[in-house]
Amino acid sequence: ENSLVQLVNRLKSAFIDLNIVEFIFVDDNSKDESWSVLNDLKLENPSLIRLFRHSKNLGQHKALRSGFNHSIGQLIITIDDDLESLPEEIPKLIRSIETSNVDLVYGVSIFQEHTSLFWRIGSKYTKKAIGFLFNVPPIGSSFRVFERGLVSSSNYLSYRYFFIDIVLLMFSVRSKWVTIKWSSEKASASGYSTWTKGLMVRDIFYTWLRLRFRHL
Repeated sequence: ENSLVQLVNRLKSAFIDLNIVEFIFVDDNSKDESWSVLNDLKLENPSLIRLFRHSKNLGQHKALRSGFNHSIGQLIITIDDDLESLPEEIPKLIRSIETSNVDLVYGVSIFQEHTSLFWRIGSKYTKKAIGFLFNVPPIGSSFRVFERGLVSSSNYLSYRYFFIDIVLLMFSVRSKWVTIKWSSEKASASGYSTWTKGLMVRDIFYTWLRLRFRHL
């Protein structure tokens, strides 16, 4: 909740030269004051902000799916609310997808000294494992921009268990990553607990099963 006002203000500044844009927030049944803060922000920006709330906590990827289903733009950008990803870097991602022959761009920080060694190692080998299992590039980030067709043409996001980056990379014709600046301090605590990381492993496994046996 602490980062939401700052996030909206910085997003508005990042998109100041764009007339057609919408900010979609999905509250995954938060237990703090996030929903109240979001409603206040919507009152101040009624034509810009759209809000949706889950009746129970479903996890990050299902929250993203809800946002995708309600979006109308041809380009979709995802960013966490903890401000580790800098909204000011969004134009860099947009320029990259508009000037390159790609349909998916990840914003990736090469150096993340502020994250723990355990997290960096785990993230590195998780991406390598995903790349090996699914024959996709070993890249990924929650900070991304992609063409709407990548999610509207796939039925994999309709399943109960899925992993968004696998689906995006599987259906992407060509993807790339660009180096971006990241904040050395998060404005809010990470939502990745041991439990949610376990659920992420489960979703990867189920996505692999569906792709592995899709022709049987």
